[in-house]
Amino acid sequence: MVFDMTAFGKLTRAGIAAIGLGALAVPAIGALAMPTEEAGDQAPADAPLTADQMAESKALFSQFSCGACHALSEAGGTGHIGPEFDGNEGLDKGYIVNMVNNGQGAMPSFGGMIDEGQIEQLATYIMQVKK
Repeated sequence: MVFDMTAFGKLTRAGIAAIGLGALAVPAIGALAMPTEEAGDQAPADAPLTADQMAESKALFSQFSCGACHALSEAGGTGHIGPEFDGNEGLDKGYIVNMVNNGQGAMPSFGGMIDEGQIEQLATYIMQVKK
């Protein structure tokens, strides 16, 4: 049995190139995607945080220097590098959780540094106090 290695080599290189391009396209598409919610598709609002949870979340916001990049007046955040949280009607909890976990662009990933429960609570806090 004899194989034409020239043809086999071309198919292999083309296949590898297609896989490589596909691997590059997935993160690029994810970077451009913004969360959207259709009317009626919104998750129920989180229960309001307790006073202790509010204080914990504010401390977490400060501890990880979120206010250096993000404006959130209730937490003393005055940054102008990342999106402002105050007055940001397009901001949703899922987006915050995703960005804190995974980062993007200048935003570092805090996944693994902050536990999931704290990230969820921080996102709820931001959504509840943004003006």
